[in-house]
Amino acid sequence: MSKLVRHLLSLLVLWSLLATAVRAQSRYDYDIPLPGFDKDPNELIYRGETLHSYLINPYTGALYAARPDTLSTLFHDQVKAESRSIVMAYLGNLRSPWVDMDYFNRLRPQHRFLYDQTLSGFVWDESNRLFYRTKTPFSKLFYQRNGDAQRREEQFDATIAFNLSKRLAMGADFNYTYSPGYYIGNRTKSCDYRLFATLTLDRYEAYLTGGGNFARITENGGILDDGYVNDPTRGSSARRNLKSHEIPVRQAEQVWNGIDDAHFFLSHRYNFGSYRPRTASDSLTIFGERRAETDTTHFVPIASVGHILSFRQGIHQYVNRNKATWEQYPNHYSYMHKGPSGALDSLYVLPEDSTRRWQLDNSFVLSLREGFRPWVKFGLEAYVRLENKYYYNPDSIYQEHPGHSTMDLVVGGRIARTSGQLLNFDAQLESTLLGENIGSVLAQGGISTSFRLWSFPVGLRAWGNFENRRPDYFIRHFHGTFHRWDIDFGYERRLAFGGRLTLDKLGTSLSVETATLQNQLYWTSQGLVEQCADPIQILSARLQHAYKWGWLAWRLQALYQLSTRQEVMPLPTLSLYGTVYTDFFYAHVLRVMLGVDCRWHTRYYAPYYEPAVMQFVNQTETKYGNFPHLNAFVSFQLKRARFFVEYYNLGDLFISPSERFSAAHYPINPPVVRLGISLDLNK
Repeated sequence: MSKLVRHLLSLLVLWSLLATAVRAQSRYDYDIPLPGFDKDPNELIYRGETLHSYLINPYTGALYAARPDTLSTLFHDQVKAESRSIVMAYLGNLRSPWVDMDYFNRLRPQHRFLYDQTLSGFVWDESNRLFYRTKTPFSKLFYQRNGDAQRREEQFDATIAFNLSKRLAMGADFNYTYSPGYYIGNRTKSCDYRLFATLTLDRYEAYLTGGGNFARITENGGILDDGYVNDPTRGSSARRNLKSHEIPVRQAEQVWNGIDDAHFFLSHRYNFGSYRPRTASDSLTIFGERRAETDTTHFVPIASVGHILSFRQGIHQYVNRNKATWEQYPNHYSYMHKGPSGALDSLYVLPEDSTRRWQLDNSFVLSLREGFRPWVKFGLEAYVRLENKYYYNPDSIYQEHPGHSTMDLVVGGRIARTSGQLLNFDAQLESTLLGENIGSVLAQGGISTSFRLWSFPVGLRAWGNFENRRPDYFIRHFHGTFHRWDIDFGYERRLAFGGRLTLDKLGTSLSVETATLQNQLYWTSQGLVEQCADPIQILSARLQHAYKWGWLAWRLQALYQLSTRQEVMPLPTLSLYGTVYTDFFYAHVLRVMLGVDCRWHTRYYAPYYEPAVMQFVNQTETKYGNFPHLNAFVSFQLKRARFFVEYYNLGDLFISPSERFSAAHYPINPPVVRLGISLDLNK
């Protein structure tokens, strides 16, 4: 039986299980908010009014209600690397660099620091960090591990939030991840922390957060020969059936990338308004806080003036002390090294590239609040932002002062309706009027409605986005030991539209998105950046389906993507995800979810990760894919405690050749048992 037939049979068996029933009422919410502030469509542990969380718009300081991490369904799948996307390329380790191959799921706009882009979701970002408001102290502790003592992958994550009073809240986030890796020279470790506080008075509000991110990634450049995974029995008897940590790699040891970030964010505003008699419709305020019946008046904000202060510092270091690997790079660029006296006194050739960046933003916001009168159906905001940036590159023998400073003046506005019963919308426009990035434009918006078609609730949403951005400074001026250029690339342009239809009663949603790219930048196989002047068209269609029928539940997702320039923007044509599991209560208290899940995508030229630039680069030598990534799991929930056991990469035991590659020459971990537990201590 051919390899393709075996793979197709495996997929058909799983698919048939997932489609065994076609009736029942969905228990899953597919409410899709505005672009950039997505809610996770999963069931939550019920909390009543004891805990509320929200996001802050980093441009205007507006608040968005959001969901905390209290998922009770498929908990095991929310905490592993593959949960970030239906299809992705990464290095195998839990917190290794990665790139989302689901194009429209990528972070927009990208991180301000070039080297943070491959660590998206790990490093801090203003738009996706939650603030909390709780009536009782909330503590969430999570721990997971897999593998033996020598190859064990471990992660500890904690969130603590509490209110010192009705108006003052504080909290902290902490994450520590360490993994020696299942392959030679594949070690990663990271530590992330954040402190936050909020003050919400009637006339004054303040939201404050600060912390840092540290990551160190030992680089091996991928395995030396894919055949060690695809055909482990070939070769001499001394080189057959090697264990993962015995497979030769391209850059064994003494090569690593490091990230050290710090951040501070303050959003505060003064509200103008008046106290008015309370009516029945005013019994609940935002986030569901119920006032005492003796409160006969309440404050209604009419307008506000706000200020946002944001500081971000990023330091990147690339070190390569393995001289045997230097021959892999055709070019070596020397630069002057500052000695103890501070003078440029010695020629430096050891690959120890250090890159720094910091940015200080000050934004001033004027807003007219939505709903302060019955006829005011939307809110308006206008803002001015002053961006101060500093960049440092390794010096060259021709450049005495490597630092570069710039200042940009950005103006923008936003109009939004968020409390409508039938129609809601949100639109934003900003442009850089002065500075190095003059002419940069960001326009984005969305509109949503819901109605009933006979007995079926129907949701519709449409959104659009236009960007005209100057490429990042480190893209235009890259100074490294093995790669160096100074090129003034043209502005990148992107026009995108999308729409989604949701049928909650059927647990189904269908979305279609399209984007036109011009002057798209991409990384070549040599680790260089080039720009494609010709337009590139991206088309995506996504079908999601989730049901629960008695004790049987399943979820499906299918993603179709089309790229007109695969050599510039490689994307898999078809990607599938499916899971089928039981969902029942044992003794009326212990919730049990037992099942299997699978991810699969068609073959395509998956990108290669180049350690010397810490980026995923295009390659056109080998296609990867057509491998069902199977996992078997059992997950439990006992009140607010969640724990799971998963046999990871089950298909590798009986599918031969396994071809378990995520990125070019970077295989995922071999079969291993994963364990995890989360304790939610909120009362």
